[in-house]
Amino acid sequence: MMRYFFALLVLLFWSCTDADPKSYTFLFESNAEVGYTRPKASVFMEEQANGYLDLTLKMEGTQAGEEYVVRVYPGNETQWDTVALYQWPNTLAGDTTLEAALTLDKPFDVVREMEGLFVVHDPNKPLQLTNDSTFMIKAPFGKDQ
Repeated sequence: MMRYFFALLVLLFWSCTDADPKSYTFLFESNAEVGYTRPKASVFMEEQANGYLDLTLKMEGTQAGEEYVVRVYPGNETQWDTVALYQWPNTLAGDTTLEAALTLDKPFDVVREMEGLFVVHDPNKPLQLTNDSTFMIKAPFGKDQ
């Protein structure tokens, strides 16, 4: 009888610890003005029961009908690799907001503690990785944010 009680107690503890998924929200603001607004972005990161991460991108202050390229590069604001680690699907903005989702098969702590660079490329300029004036938002992503 005691064995069943102990097994039930372990199962209850295990199910309670799994019930609280890890989550984190990154917040970013643009240096560039689009129309009369300064675009803002947030990335909500949540660990799923299967160990995958859902990253939900939300942007406000975007231009309606423009396609935005949003990526995370390895590195920091002064030195980064030009091959993106993660990229949200190129997304057309609605009126002045945009939302896109990305699922990763990476552990929460690996992504949260990485040294990365979050970049929103300006849809009105050519895509260039070495010219800061082509970025609407360029900010640390991961441990430095």
